[in-house]
Amino acid sequence: MVRLKDKFLAFSLVVYSVVGQAQSEGALDALMLKALLSYPAIFSRQSAREAAAYDLTAAKLKFLPSPSFNTQRNNVQFDSGQGASQMPATNISITQPLFLDGGIIAGHNKASARLSAADFALLETREDISRRIINSYVEWFKAWLKIEALEESCRLHEKFYKMIHRRYEQGVASGADRDLGISRLLQTKAELDTQRSLEAIALTSLSELVGESIDRKSLISDLA
Repeated sequence: MVRLKDKFLAFSLVVYSVVGQAQSEGALDALMLKALLSYPAIFSRQSAREAAAYDLTAAKLKFLPSPSFNTQRNNVQFDSGQGASQMPATNISITQPLFLDGGIIAGHNKASARLSAADFALLETREDISRRIINSYVEWFKAWLKIEALEESCRLHEKFYKMIHRRYEQGVASGADRDLGISRLLQTKAELDTQRSLEAIALTSLSELVGESIDRKSLISDLA
């Protein structure tokens, strides 16, 4: 279990180093925190761990003596000659479990192993969700940077095409120049549409992991 925790800690350090390189600690930290606190699979693992912890506590209690109480009426003979009378009496007994067959010890070991497995499953799920958050965020971040560059490129190509088109109408530019201008403009717009689609996919993935709607505006505001 110590090795598993060390593994998760190492993974977390890698996460924060990636975040630092992207200069977006606040945004990614917030997304990861929301996902780790709300993702259904993590809730399921936590419930399983709590059940395993309860079973282990119950298994430990079996090692303790079991007291029992019994109240009954007993015949009591008085010396005063009044005869016998029934008086209430409470009997207290303690039963100490025997470990000869190993059943109690085996039950404890089984419950302990189940708790260790539940801890591992919970940490593994958290690591998986964190990795998916990082991957989706990185994909969005790359798409957003490319969108910014392609939008500027589209504006330049549109300006360039309009200039070539005017020159073509004036008879000082060839049809090949005009066709090249429109071709480059359409190619740039196609690349821009592709990156916008990739951005939408990444934002959808982030929204599903976090459990709420995530858009570009909210992520960019955290980067500022």
